[in-house]
Amino acid sequence: MDDPEIEQRIRGRAYAIWEQEGRPDGKHLQHWSRAKRLIAAEELRAAAGGLVTHPETAAHALEEGDE
Repeated sequence: MDDPEIEQRIRGRAYAIWEQEGRPDGKHLQHWSRAKRLIAAEELRAAAGGLVTHPETAAHALEEGDE
């Protein structure tokens, strides 16, 4: 990861996801991946001038682009 600010945001989001799920063991990669997608979606939404209103929608669009 090249941007320490983005990495810190991902880390914080992954931690929040972990807590929301009851602090399960062994799911750190899933939490990191989900957090990374959500942060990317937020960045995409910001770059689009707010045209995408929900980060999960943008994250889903990003996932579909990976196929």
